[in-house]
Amino acid sequence: MLRHFEVISWKNILNFLIAFLEYLYSDDVELDVNLAKDLLTQADKYSIPALKELCENFLLGHIEPNNYVLLANLAELLEANKLRDAVRDFIAKNIKALKARKDFEEISMDMLRDVVIKATVR
Repeated sequence: MLRHFEVISWKNILNFLIAFLEYLYSDDVELDVNLAKDLLTQADKYSIPALKELCENFLLGHIEPNNYVLLANLAELLEANKLRDAVRDFIAKNIKALKARKDFEEISMDMLRDVVIKATVR
């Protein structure tokens, strides 16, 4: 379950709407991590597979300790399998450092099981 909440400002909503419309009219949009997360969610909701793939591919290169839990939960919720696999690999690669973090407890049991399986297959 997603536990990270962000304060949504009118500026953020406006930026999101502009980006969403930009993509709908041009099939292209300039992304940052926050915008990619928001657009990924909406692309899934409104069944826009090309936008979902664009956002998922962007996020693959932006997994880091301060967002891996949110991205893991988002990937599972939206069935973004490439992102889910990338987060799993990130966790497996950085397990020693990540398990000491407080947010590590927010990883789903399914994800942790997959991390263990991935680590034993190596």
